Amino acid sequence: MKGESYEKLVKDIYEALGKLDGVKILGWGRSCKVPGNSGESHQIDVLTSHSAGMHMYKTAIECKDWERRKVGKDVITKLAFILKDSNVDKGVVVSKSGFTSGAKSLAKSENISLVELRQPVPKDWDGVIKDVHIEVNLCSPETYDYRFVQDVVEDENKLERLHVSDLDVQIHVPARKPITLHEMTNRVLNVIDPDEKNTDAAGFEWTEVSAQENEKEYVVQFPDGTTLSVAQKEGRGKIREIHFKARFNIFRTHINIYGEEYISMIMHYIFENRRLVISPDGAIHGAGPLG
Repeated sequence: MKGESYEKLVKDIYEALGKLDGVKILGWGRSCKVPGNSGESHQIDVLTSHSAGMHMYKTAIECKDWERRKVGKDVITKLAFILKDSNVDKGVVVSKSGFTSGAKSLAKSENISLVELRQPVPKDWDGVIKDVHIEVNLCSPETYDYRFVQDVVEDENKLERLHVSDLDVQIHVPARKPITLHEMTNRVLNVIDPDEKNTDAAGFEWTEVSAQENEKEYVVQFPDGTTLSVAQKEGRGKIREIHFKARFNIFRTHINIYGEEYISMIMHYIFENRRLVISPDGAIHGAGPLG
């Protein structure tokens, strides 16, 4: 990122931040110049304005995209002269590589703000989580081999052999709200560490009777008077127990989250000790008033 591209980045960031505080971009780049009392015009990398009451304040922003060399006193001295000669109210120096101690001292005495705008470096991640790696195991149970145990007297109330889904079958426990066969099996399977015998609020008890790798068998017992009904079918059949098996299919996936995908630039206000982060899509996080 060199020259005008760095200046444009600074302009875009201040423009985005300025929407919160009424800051406007008056100009930027080589064509942005202000007249001086000395008769000379001065090129300004980014020129902004904001209103405070009846007065309009202008800020000159100097951008330095030096890779290794820190900004020294000479840059501060030049900007201080431009501010006085052109009657611009405030100055800011934005640097990619930081500032010397002499530049910081001079800038503070001249009331010039210093801002570091750069890509993250390893030390920025000290004390924070940079990358996250997650392994997700999804367990999808498949129920099958249902067996119904009935209390039948003189061939009455027998269950017919029907091809229906578990959502079509309803269980009617006395003095309880009916639930579907699908709901019943889900309640059983949602208990991760079952006791020897479990009682459900719907009025039935169940037990895990066998367990193998990725497969379990359950027996569900109902109180006297429990019946089954099937949607769009008249009559009910008495039921005492339901046996069924569940096969647990495991699907594994990995999710990787890398810090670089969320933070592309760091903006550090030296004197205010305030830091913003800019994501690759241009979103700015941690922003406060520009001041």
